[in-house]
Amino acid sequence: MVTDTLSSDLLVNAQIDDMKIIEDYVAIKSNNTLRLFNYREATLTPVVEFELPSSIDDSISHNFAVGDSTVYLITFSKHHRVDCYVNGTLQWSKDESLAKVKDIVVIDQDIDRFEIKKYMVVLSAAKTIGVFHLHRCSGQQLLNIFEVDVDFDRLHNVNNTVQGQLGSREFSVDFLNGKVFELHDNQPKEISSEPSFSAGLDLPYNRVEGYKNGVSTWRFQPDFERVTGLLKRSYDNEHVASNGIVLHDRSVLYKYLLPNTGVITTFNEDKNIVGIYLINLITGQLYGKFYRSVYTQFDPELDFSIVYEENFIIFSVVKGENSEVCVIDLFESLKPNFSLTKKLQVFSSIQDAFAPAFATQCFTVLNQQINQMAIFNTKYNIATKEIVCSTRFGQIFSIPKMVLDARRNGFIGDLKKGNNRDISYEDKKLPRISMSKYAASILSKFTYDPLIHIHPRFILSHHRKLISGHHKPYLNVVPTELESTAYVVYQGVDTFVTILRPSGSFDRLTSSFNFKIVIGTIILLILIIAYIHPKTERMKLLGLWNL
Repeated sequence: MVTDTLSSDLLVNAQIDDMKIIEDYVAIKSNNTLRLFNYREATLTPVVEFELPSSIDDSISHNFAVGDSTVYLITFSKHHRVDCYVNGTLQWSKDESLAKVKDIVVIDQDIDRFEIKKYMVVLSAAKTIGVFHLHRCSGQQLLNIFEVDVDFDRLHNVNNTVQGQLGSREFSVDFLNGKVFELHDNQPKEISSEPSFSAGLDLPYNRVEGYKNGVSTWRFQPDFERVTGLLKRSYDNEHVASNGIVLHDRSVLYKYLLPNTGVITTFNEDKNIVGIYLINLITGQLYGKFYRSVYTQFDPELDFSIVYEENFIIFSVVKGENSEVCVIDLFESLKPNFSLTKKLQVFSSIQDAFAPAFATQCFTVLNQQINQMAIFNTKYNIATKEIVCSTRFGQIFSIPKMVLDARRNGFIGDLKKGNNRDISYEDKKLPRISMSKYAASILSKFTYDPLIHIHPRFILSHHRKLISGHHKPYLNVVPTELESTAYVVYQGVDTFVTILRPSGSFDRLTSSFNFKIVIGTIILLILIIAYIHPKTERMKLLGLWNL
């Protein structure tokens, strides 16, 4: 009887979204409208009919109750707010966002010498911060409550100011005004409404996380590998001197210079394998993995070093008395004169990102145990690239990048292909660059030699033996105002600083420069201009009078 009644012409054209029997009533939700029927009276006229509030769409859960022809609707939103509606009208609302507390700090603020205000700042799991007066014995103690875009791990008190922590990132919280500032070099920077992307390394949890406006968006956390590092390029494409490599036949091989590309390093202790992951730091997309087997007594903190800049990744692994140095050169394509980004005026790391093609090769540096590396760079990066290395025995030397060139008959591949994303250096089936159909153009004319002997003129520390101690030393290259010159800085137990000029002093006047000729030429030009200028003005004046 009831089924026949409720399926009449009144509801035949309506889409029934939900139906619930409550005591003597049937509640039917249709087209964002709630109708309540008394099925004992067997009438087609609803007892109550009202439009559902918009908050029900954002709610995590909701429930109905009926009493005396009255519909009570309780909604619980994702913002932890409880709302009560009676026949569609809001009766009361309560904020429960502070119900699940993550952290609490107490702040003292001096008003004058006789009064100190105390505030309790509460961080909830709902990304809400509540501020309470502790000096008030009566009245409203909740001073402020506001939502934050950052999912803080914890709060802490720093000199009676509130700071939030998210992984390795620090934030300053202005709890009285409800504002959050991210700290960069201890300087606050307000979080803007524009999307801000970042990625951070969290070693205690063995993971790398990506964030958008401080909120975690992706996570890299391998099961059987230990995350040891995260690398990003130190300078953007504006400081890259050339976006391509000019080949001997005048064709161009375009570098893979997509921004927001990072490198994650891992170590598998069970299999003694070092892993190098290429990843998009905005979306968390993994482009590919390179892995290399190491010795049993390998220590990733002391026996492994890696650098990443422009389109190349170079890492070193200590093997006995020697070091194996591998280079991974990344290209948009291994086809000359072909570029996927050439026509893009604006690039998006979300929509336009693509995996690179690569060439990789390994070399053995004899009788050198490399423990740290750095890349020579200058203000505009016009000078020749070199890789600066320090060793356990206190020596600093450099290797030209043209020596560490993967185009010297290295392995090649394309990470755009799904079946070619796990690259093992022990896999002898990988094709070499000499097998490519473009080998005549892209193969380096510098013949491959697996052994690298360090020439004495590349030893920057000369006869000195620097002491680094038991820890890995600090090694860095600092650009100067001269494009040809940079400082090499080494810090261990000893401190060592020297100057490196791989391309020579092309932007500096030498002592043999003849200043007298230059000064004489300038004076002569000034005299000629002074003599000719009046004559030129007189000729212009006579020309105006047609004389």
